[in-house]
Amino acid sequence: VLVGPEDLPDQDPESVELDVLHESGTVIVLNKQPGVLVHPIGRHVYDTIMNALHLRYRLSGEAERGIEPHVVHRLDRDTSGVLVIAKDFPAKQALQDEFESRRPRKEYLALVAGRVAADSGLIEEPIGPDDESEIRLKMKVRADGLPSRSEYEVVQRFAEATLLRVRIMTGRQHQIRVHLEHIGHPILCDPLYGDPRSLGTLDDEALLERQALHAELLEILLPGEKEARVFRADPPADMAAILTRLRAGRALVPGRDVQSARWRRA
Repeated sequence: VLVGPEDLPDQDPESVELDVLHESGTVIVLNKQPGVLVHPIGRHVYDTIMNALHLRYRLSGEAERGIEPHVVHRLDRDTSGVLVIAKDFPAKQALQDEFESRRPRKEYLALVAGRVAADSGLIEEPIGPDDESEIRLKMKVRADGLPSRSEYEVVQRFAEATLLRVRIMTGRQHQIRVHLEHIGHPILCDPLYGDPRSLGTLDDEALLERQALHAELLEILLPGEKEARVFRADPPADMAAILTRLRAGRALVPGRDVQSARWRRA
């Protein structure tokens, strides 16, 4: 059955916010907002970044000159931050080669449950599908998984949470979420890899409606350039507000698991 715009009236590409950090003739770099899909999946057909970009280039006339967005790396729907997208096929190939080389520097901010004891650490654990999970996309640390490497450093400790900066040298699905859960510090509000405490509140106010993970920095060599560029994005309002409240001494307490049902409905 074909699904048209009339069947999904709330999925308007014009409603997708495009916070542009940089744009040239070959690439566009965005500060992706939380809760937005990069590309169509399931019943989310039109309300994605790719649809919004297609519309942008049709309206600007660039589509007539062969400009078309191409995905070269991904952020999860509920992860915010720096995202680079190619605007033509040669740029796509160049950026994919760059990511496959593992030269780009990718750093994330992650707010995790509990006080992380070590000031820094290295997680080298293979990651593969979680065959025991009902959720097809869920991953886990497993001996026969793909090699995966994450480094972290403590940015700030709170009473029952820690803000980490995480650098990934490989790009496995859900890598940061899986690795941090594996060391006993799941990302707060993570619907797949969290625990009851991570789905809590600050006093009587709800925490987040997504995992507290933000792609803060991407250093990458863009097509046709000789030196790498560094792109940064500040945490969005929801995550910034939580950090402000934690810094003010607000208490994290257990909450009900409202995320699993939300995940299953998506």
